[in-house]
Amino acid sequence: VAVKWTGRHGGGQWKMRWEGVIPQLERRHRETRSERMRKYYDAYFRTAHCDTCDGTRLRPESRAVVIDDVPLTVEVADESWEREHGLMRRSELPEGSGMLFVYPGNARRMFWMRSTTLPLDAAFVAADGRIDEIAPLEPLSEVPVTSRRPVRFVLEVPRGWFAARGLGPGSRISGLPGE
Repeated sequence: VAVKWTGRHGGGQWKMRWEGVIPQLERRHRETRSERMRKYYDAYFRTAHCDTCDGTRLRPESRAVVIDDVPLTVEVADESWEREHGLMRRSELPEGSGMLFVYPGNARRMFWMRSTTLPLDAAFVAADGRIDEIAPLEPLSEVPVTSRRPVRFVLEVPRGWFAARGLGPGSRISGLPGE
């Protein structure tokens, strides 16, 4: 199944032949075109930056979590578009806040810092709320940092936040979605 371009170079008309693309898309996506478009536009308008405004975008919902008696306010990235954008293009992260990435199941997670200028620490968190490991994330690095074991959550906070509070692997997070 492919899209083939036929025609001549240099101002000639180009024609595109579709060979079974639409049936393949319909098999892959069991949702209607209007549902796909609604999801696309919803994600686009919730994350779009405009040229004339201050560049802010709508933030994901926030919630309070507690890590071994230390409170933290987190933005919850539980939709795929929220997880894809994460903390990209942010110039600051308020004290006592972070971003919690929520996934539908356990798997090894991989993070990078493309378009993210903030130095961060990422805590890979198991489904039961236990911090499995903490990894430093370098600003603007495209080198992936992968969890050692399958996890359901990843918590990003400013670099050194965990160490300054004596938190580390084995600490428990309460107030996670689904508890």
